[in-house]
Amino acid sequence: MRNSFWMVRKNCLSYAKLSITVVLSFVLLFGYMALIDTDLFNRYAFISSLPPEVVGVYSYDAERHNAFLKQINDHVPDAKTLSVFSIETFLDYYSFTTETDNSSLHPAAECVFIPSDIKDFYYYEDTISGIPFVQPLQMVSGRKTFSLEENEVIINQSFYQALMQKEDKPPEYLYLTIHWKDETGAYFWKLKIVGVCQDLLTNTVVYKDNVISWFGVNLYLSRDVLQKMEIEKIPQIRYMSTIVSNDPVTVISIANNLQQTVEGVALAQREANRIMRTETKSKGVTAILMFILLSINLYSSFSNVLQTRNYEIGVRRALGASQKSIMQQFLYEAFIVLGTDTILSGIIVLDGMLLYKAFYAWKSGQVWMIYIDKSSWYIFCVSSLILIVSFSLIFGYKATTIEIVDYLKKDS
Repeated sequence: MRNSFWMVRKNCLSYAKLSITVVLSFVLLFGYMALIDTDLFNRYAFISSLPPEVVGVYSYDAERHNAFLKQINDHVPDAKTLSVFSIETFLDYYSFTTETDNSSLHPAAECVFIPSDIKDFYYYEDTISGIPFVQPLQMVSGRKTFSLEENEVIINQSFYQALMQKEDKPPEYLYLTIHWKDETGAYFWKLKIVGVCQDLLTNTVVYKDNVISWFGVNLYLSRDVLQKMEIEKIPQIRYMSTIVSNDPVTVISIANNLQQTVEGVALAQREANRIMRTETKSKGVTAILMFILLSINLYSSFSNVLQTRNYEIGVRRALGASQKSIMQQFLYEAFIVLGTDTILSGIIVLDGMLLYKAFYAWKSGQVWMIYIDKSSWYIFCVSSLILIVSFSLIFGYKATTIEIVDYLKKDS
């Protein structure tokens, strides 16, 4: 073994050329798998951490939604149900300057009517990492719960800040207009702002150069307000229910059978798992392709190394060295070189990801977690081990086939 280390050092130039091929190939293979795993983890780790019991269901058909609630009551005994109503309207009392043409607009708002006595409210997030899901809505300031009286309202944070900037003081009241379906009249409400909640990803006020480029408003009102209106005059109402149950699969099945739109943690986790399985398969296929390409390059590179060692091997054979000793020496040399290259490849990939993590934190102020799945470690380690063992054996065997007489004939 000591002699093999000395020979690797003596022929470092030839082995360096070989190592470039090995290291680049291993870095591409391991780096590709590590980036896929880390990207999936950062996209779906939050969803995976959420409890799957919460399912959100909504529809614009009151009859179908009521039928859904009845079946939940009949077939899911542990279900806890929260039903709310949603209406979209324009806030005629307010106008804001837009980015596009400096014209004024009346912001569109989604009004959610909730029971007066609830403590927590689950909201429907249309997209996070491309997957819809449901989670508790957090209060930012003011009232700590969603318990509301008839004349009170909770608004989203960015809209509150826009109102404060427009009025140069914290707003106390919100003036709400809900137009009739036939546009012959409207309902008007003066509501006291008692709390501010977090923005949704899709409903937020976005500024660009101090001018509004996107306007999203969420208002949360007591359901008592809706009961003061004539339902037949109201524009399209969305009926929404949040179901908490230890059997989310049954809830989802009932909703699908009644053509309800479903959004839930269980669905999000199912979709995330599907995507991760697909990515795992693609990692395996990529590993096989890169394994084949690397094997071809390694065979060619080892053959070139042997060409530079023909005289040395032939002389050793002429002096009586056995095939076993020659094979053992070159087996050790190949094992040392390929093993070192494998470790070096892993260090390069991990150091590169750490540098990117630091850059990402500096640029965005957010944490980019590094995660490498056990399947990637398994693929990388198995591929490396197969290449190390097989090409060490091939390298050692080819070294035993060289004869001094053959070399001298070629050299003459």
